[in-house]
Amino acid sequence: MVNKKIKPGTIEDYINAAPAEVKERLLKLHICIREAASGAFESLKWRMPAYSCYCHHIKKFSSYR
Repeated sequence: MVNKKIKPGTIEDYINAAPAEVKERLLKLHICIREAASGAFESLKWRMPAYSCYCHHIKKFSSYR
């Protein structure tokens, strides 16, 4: 789980605040989503990375199981 004391401002901040054991997987997932949906808008929703395109929610993920 991402450190709750740190409020990430970007998806990269969110990934960098994640525990070391999941950081690499989160980064790979982020890169995969960026490649698959290159025009998607990236943001944080409910403190989790979110991707949307043309006002439609595509994907969001969390470091918490």
